[in-house]
Amino acid sequence: SYVQVALKVTVPSYIEVPVEALVLKDAKDFIPVINSSHTVTYRSVILADNDGQHVKVLSGLSQGEMVALNLGNSLDEGSPVQPIMSSSTTTTAAPK
Repeated sequence: SYVQVALKVTVPSYIEVPVEALVLKDAKDFIPVINSSHTVTYRSVILADNDGQHVKVLSGLSQGEMVALNLGNSLDEGSPVQPIMSSSTTTTAAPK
């Protein structure tokens, strides 16, 4: 004999960004956010998943915020940048 079971699981929606946005500082995860004055703020984030191409952000980032890619530790907090919109929905930033 057997039993057929159906489970309803609510899966939270995550904000997904390219892994190139991820910055590690002191063994903590950060994502550089570009604010309206075009300066960088390193936002501490909690990740739900990292598949090597994209990271799913559990907390610390809001939908619609502009993030910078490939910064690493090259820019200090508050550094001015010039956003460059790519063909996808992500943004790269070049130092001013």
